[in-house]
Amino acid sequence: MSVSQLNEARYGRACFLVLNTCPVTLRRVIDHYCSTTGFNDLEGLLNHVRNKHDLFHLSFGQCCCGHTSRNKPLRKQQWELLYRKTYSSNPHGQQGQCYCMYSAIPGVTSDVMDVTLCCLVIRNICRGINNADIDAISSVRNQLIHASSATLEDTAYNYLWKKVETAVISLAKKADSVIEMDTKRAVQEMKDRIMNPVDLCSLKDLISDQKCMDELRQVLATMFLNYLC
Repeated sequence: MSVSQLNEARYGRACFLVLNTCPVTLRRVIDHYCSTTGFNDLEGLLNHVRNKHDLFHLSFGQCCCGHTSRNKPLRKQQWELLYRKTYSSNPHGQQGQCYCMYSAIPGVTSDVMDVTLCCLVIRNICRGINNADIDAISSVRNQLIHASSATLEDTAYNYLWKKVETAVISLAKKADSVIEMDTKRAVQEMKDRIMNPVDLCSLKDLISDQKCMDELRQVLATMFLNYLC
């Protein structure tokens, strides 16, 4: 295998670690949080008034509380994976949207979440979970998705891999010993995985989708800021 092929394989493994392996653990961390904090399930967690209000601001920017958020990282498509509109008009008799108009989708599960949505939910409504670990996974995800080339040299690969591995195992360990053991096994299996042409082809489609989501998020954020100004 040539040096360029090795670098492509390293990049592929790192991307699959972040985009495929990490979400499995993060979903289990969310489910564990729900079961140990009295919410019973994700639907209950999302319907808690404070949680729904906080996530609403991350998607819509403002509601009847009068507070306006300039940062809207939660895209409409992501919001609609979690919530549905239960009131056709504002129940407060005011203009515009309000979190009170929405309820969690009945029976919604963490299976609908990708790594980005998992990180948003944990960071904003799963209190007590280490945000530094979430930030590490999120930052490496962004670095890989927006890399100038789909390659990683050995030093960069080892650094990014260790950063994600440490973070995701830390999150798993604090949740449950079984989750920790399963995560360690999954990380090692991904590290040993041989990237074949089919894997690298599917990875290109996955990266393209992720870039499109990020570009859309940036466009919507810019439009909102221009509206406020």
